[in-house]
Amino acid sequence: PFDLSDPEKTDPAARNRIVKQGFDTLLASQPPLLMHPADAARISIGNLEDDFETLSGCDWIVEVVVENLDIKRELLKRIEPVRRKGSIVSTNTSGIPLHAMSEGLSSEFRQHFLGTHFFNPVRYMRLLELVAGEHTAARRMVMVK
Repeated sequence: PFDLSDPEKTDPAARNRIVKQGFDTLLASQPPLLMHPADAARISIGNLEDDFETLSGCDWIVEVVVENLDIKRELLKRIEPVRRKGSIVSTNTSGIPLHAMSEGLSSEFRQHFLGTHFFNPVRYMRLLELVAGEHTAARRMVMVK
């Protein structure tokens, strides 16, 4: 949050305030926003300052920050050294070319980088579009029914 007081700036709970509010809204929504409400127990909240290293344990990292090439590039540069080799990184962008976002990143990263578009509402529309970049390894593009 942009409006943190000086003491809050060092408090992870305060830094997670926006995410916590969103999660609480997700839990209270009717109809449920999750396809299977019990899956809420599988979600943990965090932020890019206090919890960044947790990305090293992920099989799939989905980037969904603001549609700004510089911001997306900066985040992907931060992700590259902490992600596990072979893990998939995808972006939810629809307006920024994948090659522009991954420019300057390693070949290994670019082979595991692609676009993903979730159709809404996700709990009813079980559709996911996978968009390969020019460097995305073909074996990463798998169709599941």
